[in-house]
Amino acid sequence: MRNVLAVVSGFIIWTVLWLTSNVILIKVFPKAMEGKLFHYIGVVLGTIIIISVFMSIIAGAVTAKIASSAETIVVLMLAFILLAVGIVVELQNWSSFPVWYHICFLGFIFPSCILGRYIVRNT
Repeated sequence: MRNVLAVVSGFIIWTVLWLTSNVILIKVFPKAMEGKLFHYIGVVLGTIIIISVFMSIIAGAVTAKIASSAETIVVLMLAFILLAVGIVVELQNWSSFPVWYHICFLGFIFPSCILGRYIVRNT
């Protein structure tokens, strides 16, 4: 049961951080987030990817910290769920962003979650 709580907690933390970061980005880059300043869109998308990497590290760390045993498997379960949700969201927005953004965003989920687990268990 504790491992399920760990995965759910990691997912909730990632989601709350994601929603919070979107609100901040909209305030910092309002016209770019509306797609009106295309010369800034690369900076904004790069920022979003960097933020998502940190969120995944934090979510992986929290999940590993809460997990009672087999934290690597539990963190991999979190990463799989984040990836599945991410694929659905990216497919819904496929035509809105460049392919490199989708690939980077999704590609960093697993390594970032595992890095979070590594940081917690080796510090």
